[in-house]
Amino acid sequence: MIVAAALSEYFYMMIPITATFVNMCRIFVHKPLSKMWKQSPPLAVLFTSTCMMLMIDAVMVAVWLMLLLQILPNVPENYNVVFAPAVFRVALQLIYAITNAALFAQRVYIILIPGGLLRTANKVIVTVEILASFTAASIGVIPNVLLIPAHTVPLPEGCFSANCSNVLPGRTFSATTTLVLSICTVFLGAALQYVYYRYQKTSATPVKEAEKLHLFARYTFNIRLLLETVPYFVDLLLTNVQGGMDGNAAHVFVGPYDFCDLAEQLANSRYYKAVLGVRLVATSLGALMCAFLLRSKVSWIFVHGYDIVGDHKMNTIILHVHARILLKYHIIVSLLLAVNYFAITVFEIVRTMRDVHYCDHLMPRWLSFWPHFVTGNLVYCQTFSSFFIIVERLLCTFRIRTYELLDLRKPLLLFLAIMTGSIIFISYFMLVRTASWEMSLFYLAFEDPGNMEYGTAYMFAHISVDFFSMIICKVVHVLNRRAKKVFLQKTVFLKKQLGSQLSSKLQIRQNIALSSTLMPVVFFHFVISAGSALVISLFALTNWKNDLVTTILVAESFAVFPLYSIIMPAVFHCSHRTLTLGWTESFFVTRGSKVGSVTDGKSKEFERFFKMFDEMMENARSRS
Repeated sequence: MIVAAALSEYFYMMIPITATFVNMCRIFVHKPLSKMWKQSPPLAVLFTSTCMMLMIDAVMVAVWLMLLLQILPNVPENYNVVFAPAVFRVALQLIYAITNAALFAQRVYIILIPGGLLRTANKVIVTVEILASFTAASIGVIPNVLLIPAHTVPLPEGCFSANCSNVLPGRTFSATTTLVLSICTVFLGAALQYVYYRYQKTSATPVKEAEKLHLFARYTFNIRLLLETVPYFVDLLLTNVQGGMDGNAAHVFVGPYDFCDLAEQLANSRYYKAVLGVRLVATSLGALMCAFLLRSKVSWIFVHGYDIVGDHKMNTIILHVHARILLKYHIIVSLLLAVNYFAITVFEIVRTMRDVHYCDHLMPRWLSFWPHFVTGNLVYCQTFSSFFIIVERLLCTFRIRTYELLDLRKPLLLFLAIMTGSIIFISYFMLVRTASWEMSLFYLAFEDPGNMEYGTAYMFAHISVDFFSMIICKVVHVLNRRAKKVFLQKTVFLKKQLGSQLSSKLQIRQNIALSSTLMPVVFFHFVISAGSALVISLFALTNWKNDLVTTILVAESFAVFPLYSIIMPAVFHCSHRTLTLGWTESFFVTRGSKVGSVTDGKSKEFERFFKMFDEMMENARSRS
């Protein structure tokens, strides 16, 4: 960086600092801090932390200007002069993020519970805010204090900013804490926007002062998201793409090219070609079966037997909208995983069967990175979506009396979007730093022993999530079987008298039918996904340095993720064969015959209900 550019940047930083400080003084003149505290304690704490941030920023800019102008010598004796403002700035930045989150939490509470105990809520929010600020500041400050290097100059040669300096040796801890707090703040701010939208549509005209604070909090979130959170995440991504905070730019985002010697060895292996052929058939069949299942009436679960009250035979139930959304998300992810793996397989087959030399036409690293990156993320989304389907049924079990009336499809869709984005971001953040981009199977090549963390996290996530999914699924099945007996015996379930409520009966039948179907699905997912990830990761971590080709062949043999795309639809169709019949009818029956069959079905249902009504009337007469 040119010294003149660094000097101009620091001089320009004083302009917004001064303007903000003058504006804050005007705010305090208009409304003193004591009055602001009575109205909204989190807002008063936010403004106080803002003023402290401004002062420490001004001190830091002054110190760095003196360093660049050589007024303050760049010697080890002046290390503490540069270190003290920097570490205080880290602590205040963490406190500032927590004060923003506290303000959003207070606004959400006031909107959701307008007549609640606001004074008690403010005390709780401020107490949690103080404890969280102390904890976050300790995590961000103490490692930097303990890791102070001895006899080190503040600025290395050619460095003119804090990012490349030796000032904060434990910046990894502070960066991780800032990342976590930023995610929490964004979550609370998004919750504020959502509840304000619902509040504006359904509630009466609010108090003028409360409305001003609501708008201020919303605008604060929008400005913070645009000018602070998004640039922070972009800077974090670019920093890690270029080699991370250690400065080891070993792998750049684009280029050079693939590892042609490895491709040549794999192309000469007949076993590898056989594996590709089997995988091509498995992925195409899995994609086709997932598409069939998605096309069929997957929201209808077909059960056999009598109703839980023993009245008459019931053959179908309709799943709740939450279960339908999660189930379709899981099927779509499985379909995309099969299609993506099919594309990777076709590409590998074409590359290994060409007559040209492998080093003449090579693939850029960014192009070889993305298909496998998508595969890893889809496997994670598949695992967590199956887990949340079971969790949703568990919540339905504990709220069985009122769950039928609950409709949270928009928050659920938002949650799935946030979950998918979080998986992509975390995977990108970890893989870009750990993966060797010179290989097709980048997630198998570990650059140094420290990259074992990703492989361990990958295995642990699969095994633990699938294991807990099986346990929760069994718990849901047992609880609802017990509830079914309770209905038959007219006793008490979960210490609440359910009586003969229709909603409770429907939810019990849904839970039993879906848990019975999902138990083998979750088991096969555990065996296929977690088992294959365990074998591949262990073999890659222990043997890849000795024999890379054998490691890749073993990994390709145990990469049986597409088999789940075949087994999951097969389990659904075997458990509920009417799904297959309904899909076949929707494709092969003409429109006129469809209308006729629907009309005949409606007339038969009409006659059946009239017959049931006549039987009920006869039973009533006989009793009287």
